[in-house]
Amino acid sequence: MSDMGEIPTGRWPDNEPRLNGHDKAEERLRQYLPLSRYVASFEPPDYLVDGILVTGRVYALTAMTGHLKTAIATYLGLAVASSSPFAGLEVKKSRVLYLSGENNEDQKARIISTMSEFGFAPADDYFTVLAGAEAIGILKDEIPAETTALGKIGLVIVDTSIAYFGGDDENASVDMQAHGRMFRELSVNLGGATVLILCHPTKNPGRDNLLPRGSGGFLNEIDGNLTLWRVDEMVTLHWQGKFRGANFEPLTFRMKLVTLDGYRDSKDRPINSVVVLPLNEGEIVRLSVQTWEDENQVLYEMLRFPTQSMADIAKELNWLTPEGKPLKSKVHRIVLELANDGLAKQERKKWILTDKGADAAKKLK
Repeated sequence: MSDMGEIPTGRWPDNEPRLNGHDKAEERLRQYLPLSRYVASFEPPDYLVDGILVTGRVYALTAMTGHLKTAIATYLGLAVASSSPFAGLEVKKSRVLYLSGENNEDQKARIISTMSEFGFAPADDYFTVLAGAEAIGILKDEIPAETTALGKIGLVIVDTSIAYFGGDDENASVDMQAHGRMFRELSVNLGGATVLILCHPTKNPGRDNLLPRGSGGFLNEIDGNLTLWRVDEMVTLHWQGKFRGANFEPLTFRMKLVTLDGYRDSKDRPINSVVVLPLNEGEIVRLSVQTWEDENQVLYEMLRFPTQSMADIAKELNWLTPEGKPLKSKVHRIVLELANDGLAKQERKKWILTDKGADAAKKLK
């Protein structure tokens, strides 16, 4: 097998032989085993997060922008580093390496707010941040060498996949397959760390279409695709497309806007951030009812005034920020949910009700 460390761009060289996506050297490692020896080698799963994440496996976490990927990943990482339950699920205490490749100041605020909200206080050597992005083809070898002094790392969180992509085209099968395989190599090089890669979805995403952006080659190289879907304050964690292991019940969280205690901006104003809180069944029902009522209000406004903008609808419903600005993002998320239910559609960059949506809105009068 070629030395992937020599391919920092994340691409396979043109002369690299492949058989069904694997090189010939790896193909020669196949073995013929009698049944008794084959089943004797079975290794039961060792869970990093009980029932969901298995140690040594590679997962994607796919969600649209604004659907709280970073908030969920930060909560997960701090829970694992602190030996605290994640949404009520037991975790295996492990050292965490967080690859922060996009917005470091925002990530600092997320970590501060999540630690404060949950009372997390992991030891310094149990949560390490690598600030800044570089191609994973380089980092897969450098990270193990540079983190030896920290001790064994059990979880690597990659924020986000595209920030560490070293290929030419994220839609190209060969590039994306190599990209996914390099995260596998990182896991192996770290002695079997679990790797969670935050991903943006494919074009035209929806509640039932949340596969990682790019070719299916990437999905083929990982063990599971976890997903997040947000409806107003609630966000649900489940999976789509691929998941090696037993199915699990969806986990539901609530977004909470918090103020960073002891921090002010340059104009002496409070600084806000976002955390996620796991919900119990009663809270899910209550918020689901509120979401249903909010959807009905937007549905009716779109019937009454078809030409209204998102901002107009927010103002009409008195959905405003503390500064009095319309919550356009809230309306947009609700309209997307209506579209998923076949009640709204986009025509010439304008959202309108479908016939089904108009009929439903008329019944609300």
